[in-house]
Amino acid sequence: MVILTELRDSLDARNAASATDLQEQLDQAGGGQNPRALMTLIRPSMDEARTNAQRTLERVQAILTPAQFDKLPEDVRSPAQGRQPSVGRRPGDSSGS
Repeated sequence: MVILTELRDSLDARNAASATDLQEQLDQAGGGQNPRALMTLIRPSMDEARTNAQRTLERVQAILTPAQFDKLPEDVRSPAQGRQPSVGRRPGDSSGS
């Protein structure tokens, strides 16, 4: 359980750092950017967060037995493309971070 908690916390820290960097980039870009330009700006950060979550999920799967992994919620085992998986969420936390 300790290892899983450490993985969750590590993912949270990486995502928080990425979110801070992304917010700084958006602040520098200003509000006048068109949506396509904003997507170009934020896509690398989104891809990084998705990759971080996928790597963490793979590590979780390697730690747990198949029976334990199968007991995880579906959105953790198979996160939807483009959606933040709940690997880093704490019970009762609806913020997704």
